[in-house]
Amino acid sequence: MRVLLQGRIDLLQRVGGDSKIIGALQKELRKHNIQCDIAGPENGEQNLKRYDLIHLFGIMRVTDLYLIYRRARQNNIPIIVTPIYEDLSTLDLYGRKGIEKIFFNVLKNVNTKELLKAFWRSINDHKQITHVIDLLQKPYLSQQKEIVEYASYILPSCKSEA
Repeated sequence: MRVLLQGRIDLLQRVGGDSKIIGALQKELRKHNIQCDIAGPENGEQNLKRYDLIHLFGIMRVTDLYLIYRRARQNNIPIIVTPIYEDLSTLDLYGRKGIEKIFFNVLKNVNTKELLKAFWRSINDHKQITHVIDLLQKPYLSQQKEIVEYASYILPSCKSEA
């Protein structure tokens, strides 16, 4: 069996808890002779037909997962989702500074907030403009719902995600 582990685009550049979870899972799967790759910043442009299963991590950054999800679905490759979900509404209201703080205090709609975040990310990484286009075609919450509904399994990493 060959598995592709896909997290956020900057998973390998900005190491966090999700990076550690994915790395630990890869290590354990390999101990059981399961071929396992961690997707890099190409985000879904690799040859998915080599894989029997795709494991998506981090439903909060759904735009980073949506392309590979669509390609997996087109190729009838099953997916597993580990949500790695945290409510960032408090951060949006109180932890942001400058113009971000103004926008997030004024904006109440989650879809609009996530579109704005995707736009800001695309300024720093022009390849992410496709995320903005995707969000204009299918809003953030709809993308999350679509992925979760297609998933063969949902594997929460803690009780709050269950």
